[in-house]
This record gives sequence, structure tokens and C-alpha cells, in this order.
Amino acid sequence: MTPAHPPFTFAVVTDTHIRPPSGDTQAAYPSDARQNDRARRAVAMIRERDPAFVVHLGDIVNPLPGHTGHAEAVRTADEIVRAVNAHRWDGAASDRAGLGILRPPEGTGV
Repeated sequence: MTPAHPPFTFAVVTDTHIRPPSGDTQAAYPSDARQNDRARRAVAMIRERDPAFVVHLGDIVNPLPGHTGHAEAVRTADEIVRAVNAHRWDGAASDRAGLGILRPPEGTGV
């Protein structure tokens, strides 16, 4: 029996902590320097699987809004996640600040 609606897949991503390439003062661990490469690998894996949509649960960028390097981290995140621009990336409101490609789901009021 064929289902009335074909199944779909989705990806869930969290805590990418994309950093400004020039560095930031909020980096607490040496491994923080590898966050952008990890995010790029995650995006590549997502693209290979071609999910119907992508949800990011938050902590997309670091440092936080208002801290030195935040705008650069936002631009870097935009560049990294643009590779899955056919999909929606959602996150906490503080993460979405300034990220043109990160939009709340339509009709949710989020």
C-alpha cells in the first residue's frame, strides 16, 4: 500500500557556535577554533541527504549579540548555511538577529 503522502526527511542541528574567522574573546576552549569547520561539514552532510527542511535549535553563532565579533560571526554563518538555502534554518531569536537567511516558520508568530 502506498502512503497518501510520501515520507519526508528533515535535519536537526544545534550548537554550531559559528565564530568570526578573525577570532573572538568569548572562545573558552582551544576546540572553539574548529567550530566553523564542523559547521561546514554538517552542512555538507545535510546537503548530501537533501532533507525537506532543516531546523537549528539555537546557538548558531558566538559571540553573542552586542559582543565584539558578533557581526562577523553572523556574516560567516550566513556564508556557511547558505549552502542549504533551499531549506529553513530556525533558531533562538537572539541567533536570528541579523541573519537574513534564518527566519521563523511562517504563521508561527515566533
